[in-house]
Amino acid sequence: MAIPDDPTEPIALTSESTDSLAITIPNARSSEDAEVVVDDAMAYAQGDGSQTVVAPHADGSTQFLSVIAGAEAPTEFAYGISTQGSLRLEVQPDGSVAGFDAEGVGVIAVAAPWAVDADGTPVPTRYGVSGDKLVQIVDHRSPACSTR
Repeated sequence: MAIPDDPTEPIALTSESTDSLAITIPNARSSEDAEVVVDDAMAYAQGDGSQTVVAPHADGSTQFLSVIAGAEAPTEFAYGISTQGSLRLEVQPDGSVAGFDAEGVGVIAVAAPWAVDADGTPVPTRYGVSGDKLVQIVDHRSPACSTR
């Protein structure tokens, strides 16, 4: 997988068994070009107190992280997900998200969301779906969070 430097270019995920998926990062138009942060992981500074980090793993999975630097950062991070065919995203009872093609075949699985503050304390978070966007909502402005 190649992670583009340009934040407006989608990140292509491919598999032998399904059509490729294209994922766009939150706030791509206001983001800076990607920079290598460690190994093959790339970070896009978003100009709003947050970064999106894209980290490919040896097992073929890819991790997308929204890194929040302070209270001014947004609380919602919308990742656009598209494929050559139709795609239906569904939040599962455990908080994870599954994506299905027109025949109901699973083409993407997203693990349940998690978030921690600067001290490693869990922060309330959940996924929502809005059309072709997977939205992670992070309640980092809560008085208990150390990002305030």
